[in-house]
Amino acid sequence: MGTTLAALRAKRAPFGTWWTRDLGDLRDRMRPARRMGSVDSETVAGILSDVEKRGGLIDAPAVPRPSERGFAPRLLPLKYAFDRDLAALMIVVLSPLLLLLAFIVTISSPGPVLFRQQRIGQDGRGFVMFKFRSMKLPTAMVRFEPAPGLAPGGVEGVDRRTTVGRVIRLLSIDELPQLVNVLRGEMSLVGPRPERPQYVERFTRDLPGYVDRHLARPGITGWAQVHGCRGATSIRHRLELDREYIQFWSLWLDLKILVRTCTMIVGIVIPRPGDQREIEVIGRRQQPQGRAA
Repeated sequence: MGTTLAALRAKRAPFGTWWTRDLGDLRDRMRPARRMGSVDSETVAGILSDVEKRGGLIDAPAVPRPSERGFAPRLLPLKYAFDRDLAALMIVVLSPLLLLLAFIVTISSPGPVLFRQQRIGQDGRGFVMFKFRSMKLPTAMVRFEPAPGLAPGGVEGVDRRTTVGRVIRLLSIDELPQLVNVLRGEMSLVGPRPERPQYVERFTRDLPGYVDRHLARPGITGWAQVHGCRGATSIRHRLELDREYIQFWSLWLDLKILVRTCTMIVGIVIPRPGDQREIEVIGRRQQPQGRAA
């Protein structure tokens, strides 16, 4: 419920209460929650009555989160234990590949092996996300703004990808260092992809329900990504899929997403006969294109 009220532009006050000055907006946003069955009519009526009687003060502790029906908090320890165990196993099994990639990135162009960037995770907490560096070091920082309605990602501005960077981005194996983020408890194997602080602030302001993405830990892959939302794609569609994942989450769904992710990567490496997928020709300069953010 706290996350929903945050999306309503409500502010938290001491002692488990919430404050909002926009009763009309609160009414509009509570209706979908009531239709979903996650907040019953009696609770909605009680909240609105409290707002009217007490000048905007809402007693919220007993009210469930809208997405709690699917993303049950009692099961999260099981999900995160699964994440940590599988991430540790993957690091051990893939260690030769990780060392090889680190070496290739090092000799491909001057600069560090890892790219580090601030992202926003569960409950709005910031963390540093790791990737294998896929670009040449910039000579100057150029501010980039995604097109209206699109998520940031892919090649932003001038294409500075190295030849090696093109390959590892195409296969999404530049994301493998995020297994360390999983071990540190900052990310999950599966979940909404984490975004940069400036974009989180913008999308939270412009897109109702965007804050719900932060109910879960961000993932290396996700429901949106296996449905084609990679790079500069519709932010609204990505949000719909992320919220759908949170609402209907299960360990079985996580396994399904992991298998589909692996299948997609194999399909790029070994395309099927007649596959119309456009695979980037390595070493050829192309127009900026999207990828997993």
